[in-house]
Amino acid sequence: MVGHPLDTTLIEKRIAEVFAEADAEGRLHAVDIDAPGHEIGLGVDDQVVIASVFKILLVLELARQADAGQLDPRERVVITAPTASAAGAPRAAPTMSRCPCATWRTSRCR
Repeated sequence: MVGHPLDTTLIEKRIAEVFAEADAEGRLHAVDIDAPGHEIGLGVDDQVVIASVFKILLVLELARQADAGQLDPRERVVITAPTASAAGAPRAAPTMSRCPCATWRTSRCR
C-alpha cells in the first residue's frame, strides 16, 4: 500500500495469535527505514535479554560482510579469550547473559 498509512492493529493482533498458537512468549519491533513512522510492534517496551537482540545485529553484519565479499560465511572462525593489555587491564570481556544487560565476567547481574 504505497502512499497509504498502514493499519497495524490487525497485523499486531495476528502476530500475537502466532505467538499464542506456538505457546510462546515473544516480542517484535519492525521499522520501515524507508518510511519514517511506519512500524509494527508487540511488547516493544518490554525489557529483553541483550543476547536476544545482539544476535540479530551480529547476523546482519555477517550477511553484510559476506555480501560485500569481506568474508566467506563457510569459513570457520575461532574466537579466543582476550588477553590483558600492556597497561595491565583486567582480562574481563563483555559477555552475554540471561540478565537484561551486557555484563563483565568479573561482575554479577543483580
